[in-house]
Amino acid sequence: MPAAGGPTCPPTCLWSDTLSAVLSARVAAAVLSLAAASTVPVVVAAPAGAAAPVLTAREVLGTSVQGRPIVLVHRTTDATVAAAAAGQPTRTVLVIGSIHGDEQAGLRVFRRLRDRDSLPVGLDLWLIRTLNPDGTAHDVRTNAHGVDLNRNFPYLWHHSPRGATWSGPRPLSEPESVLLHDLVLRLQPDLTLVFTSRCSGSAPATRECRWCGRWPPGCGCRWTSSTAAASATGLSPAG
Repeated sequence: MPAAGGPTCPPTCLWSDTLSAVLSARVAAAVLSLAAASTVPVVVAAPAGAAAPVLTAREVLGTSVQGRPIVLVHRTTDATVAAAAAGQPTRTVLVIGSIHGDEQAGLRVFRRLRDRDSLPVGLDLWLIRTLNPDGTAHDVRTNAHGVDLNRNFPYLWHHSPRGATWSGPRPLSEPESVLLHDLVLRLQPDLTLVFTSRCSGSAPATRECRWCGRWPPGCGCRWTSSTAAASATGLSPAG
């Protein structure tokens, strides 16, 4: 794996386990509140927003460059399934714990959402632990080809030199990017949340998505928000 390169965050950015757990719990709760909020009323057997037992299914979308599985977890409720079957409005939300392998704070949020024993009625929740399992395994930003996956999408893509934010040779050159591209077109989510953590100790001190007031070329978040039914943002539970 290539080295991530670039300046690193100071040691004071490191979370304690206790603080990390508290913040990830709060972020997970905020995600559910945001996901349940909709301008379209959800008409289901149970009151909209009420908690209900969860149905969980898993699907292997494909594999990374090095053959690691990228797993999609689908969580919903019987009432939400019934509402969708009856043509009633529900809210589809896609949450991705990480896109950069060395930015792993969002993995805790993924676990919180994956392990909850209830969900708001009307919420159709889809979770990916990490889009970049190779980078996560090696604790580096890029995938196994050295490509920054958040520079590899069609939105205003242009070639950038090799390094921590290499765009790859062309848009969607990487299997991980293609998997997310195809999934978004398939699900047409109402909301997509991609977690980044700018300061996690070893992570390069780069600036991402809306945190710097602009979208970088090839940004997966921005491409997702440009699709017909979806909006997206980059979130950092590490602040």
